[in-house]
Order: sequence, then C-alpha cells, then structure tokens
Amino acid sequence: MFYVIDAYYSAHPSDSVGSLLGDLNPFLFKDSISADPAAYDDFCDCFAKTAKGREVDDVDVGYQAAKSFLQFYNDEFGFELENLIRDFSYEDYKKAYHSLK
Repeated sequence: MFYVIDAYYSAHPSDSVGSLLGDLNPFLFKDSISADPAAYDDFCDCFAKTAKGREVDDVDVGYQAAKSFLQFYNDEFGFELENLIRDFSYEDYKKAYHSLK
C-alpha cells in the first residue's frame, strides 16, 4: 500500500497524502513497521475486518483492506483522500504486491 500511495503522491502531491505517507513510512525506523504505530494498528484492524476468515496472503483482501483503511482515515481523521481513494487502482496495488514477493 505504501508504494502505491507514494507513487500517487509523486504524481499528485498534497498535504493530506504527504502526511499519511509520513505516518505509514516503513523506512524511518529499523523494525520496518510504520512510523506511526497507531497507523499500523489501524491498518491491521481494517485488514482483520476485511479478511473475515479468507486467506491472509490474498492480493484481493489486501487491496480491499487498503481501500478500507484509506476511507477510514478520510472519514475519521479528516485526511482529504477522496482523489486518492478514487484513483487507488487494483492493478497498481497488485503490481506493488507482487513486486514485494
């Protein structure tokens, strides 16, 4: 998810997307989890709700969880992510997902 959002931000910079990237950045600390552990916990919650017993290593589940997470941050925390949510494509997510495997 981070890589897709990062690529989107490169093409469409905005304060909200940049702030979200700062929270999610897995490269700031040695342990490779997000810079903001609460953001990681929020994603895990969205993932658990989305997976509902389905295979965890499933690109479709990951994509839907990522969309759910973005919508949650848009609605709950006032991040202006409507354009990112609209443009967050399954194909881009799938390409990033498989590049990490």
